Amino acid sequence: MRSQAERFTGDLSFSARWRLYFRERFPLPLHAPVLAVFSGSSFIYLWAVQGPRELPSALPLAVAFAVVTLFFLQLRILDEFKDFSDDLRFRPYRPVPRGIVTLRGLGLTAQVTLRGTFSNGALGTLGIAHVFMPQWPVSPVIGVGAGMLYVSPKATLLDTKDRHETVAYGSLGARGYLSDRFMLQAEYRGFVVFTDRDDNEETDEWLIGFTYFF
Repeated sequence: MRSQAERFTGDLSFSARWRLYFRERFPLPLHAPVLAVFSGSSFIYLWAVQGPRELPSALPLAVAFAVVTLFFLQLRILDEFKDFSDDLRFRPYRPVPRGIVTLRGLGLTAQVTLRGTFSNGALGTLGIAHVFMPQWPVSPVIGVGAGMLYVSPKATLLDTKDRHETVAYGSLGARGYLSDRFMLQAEYRGFVVFTDRDDNEETDEWLIGFTYFF
């Protein structure tokens, strides 16, 4: 017969499990002030040693905060792997020994956040999409959108110039339901980056992802 704790965790949804894990092991409201001071002071120091220039905007500061937060999240996940055997014996109340989340799920999370940590830019877009024949098992999708691109060169810490560019895109793809709760969507996006050098840039992006309905 399952224990009361096992019955409780077994009834939790996927999102509830991760919310519980972050609340217990990586509570962002508690860590955010320290992470903000750490990332902000480092960023402002680099800005100061480069000599007189414009004050940094809020966007690069937010990117620095996100990178530092993801870095410390990866350290927390590595700690879960390192202490797993000891936690099973001496700290069974923690989320991983209790079965709230698994080491495999944490490993996938670390792989996803690792790409974000080493990213040197941020892209934010807003768009609209139209689904043709939504009653079909697989439906075509087209869309358009626009947004802002922020790029911070990584070649050197000094004498770098951040870029803020306007972007627009058109998209074409398809989506289909794998079950009542899972949907798979694949999409191609063609971007145009409107630079201040009178030489617009074009780039392509291929996306594939799953959507889960709770």
